[in-house]
Amino acid sequence: TSFRIVLDWSFSSHDRVYADLHLDVVLYLSANILLMEQKVTTQHSEIQKLLTENQQIAVTHVALRQELAAAQQEIQRMPSIILGLQK
Repeated sequence: TSFRIVLDWSFSSHDRVYADLHLDVVLYLSANILLMEQKVTTQHSEIQKLLTENQQIAVTHVALRQELAAAQQEIQRMPSIILGLQK
């Protein structure tokens, strides 16, 4: 027994429409995937920027809290300093 493969390259109009539609869908999805990847990349960059800014704000917050605590302690010492000056 011998096997013979027959390739029929003649497409019906239905097959061509289906192939064109399939290609359109693939191109549409590829374009959307690229857009989504660009959006994700942009969002990732923005998140990194916000994280850096947040860290800087946190450092500033700690420094301001320390300055506030020092100022409050100084205010609490003021009455005794004033009394010492009056003697």
